[in-house]
Amino acid sequence: MGILSSIDEQFSIVTIADWERSGAETYSYIFDVVSAVRTRLILKACVALAVGRSLDTVVEEWVKRRSLLQSHKVATPKLFGHCQGTILEEFVFYDINDVLRRSAKPELIASGLGHLAAVLVSLGFHPIQPFHDLRSRGLDVVVIDFGEDLGPPGGSLTSVDVDRLLRSLTARFEAWKLPRTAEFELIARQKFWEVMEVSKLNDQETRDANNEGKTDV
Repeated sequence: MGILSSIDEQFSIVTIADWERSGAETYSYIFDVVSAVRTRLILKACVALAVGRSLDTVVEEWVKRRSLLQSHKVATPKLFGHCQGTILEEFVFYDINDVLRRSAKPELIASGLGHLAAVLVSLGFHPIQPFHDLRSRGLDVVVIDFGEDLGPPGGSLTSVDVDRLLRSLTARFEAWKLPRTAEFELIARQKFWEVMEVSKLNDQETRDANNEGKTDV
């Protein structure tokens, strides 16, 4: 899976946090693979209530949402594999709040939050708590939850939905009680509208291209 440098490399497993409930839909096990380097991973077991669907089907939906966000330049943990209702992925070390306080470039995190908000809107997601389950590698914003809190894409969003999401972002900044809250919120909102404008232009170009390809009957 790309964790070791070769199939013959010696390694050991060190448990960091044993199985515990990590969300409404998952249990998680955090461990290190120790070889020439030390790699921290997280194994997630899906325990979602899936009436009429297998847990594998639920996990496949999560992976599709992850891939869709990645295709729009939203950072996600590196995925090593998934099967039988479980997901093995990179453990992302830092909490967004901590990074905003300690990073030499917290503006990048604020901008990343605005970018994420715009992508969620443009793809038609109706997230319940869009800015709660976020991590960082130090300079990015990493989405780690692709379950029902995120929900499926493709919904029809109104101006009320967009306003609600932006108010949710404002509330999150206020909850973090950062020294530069107003500045970070402004950066995030500017990035949000910048990405939204690009998204509108791309949508218009796609519609124009489709119309050009049509022939009159």
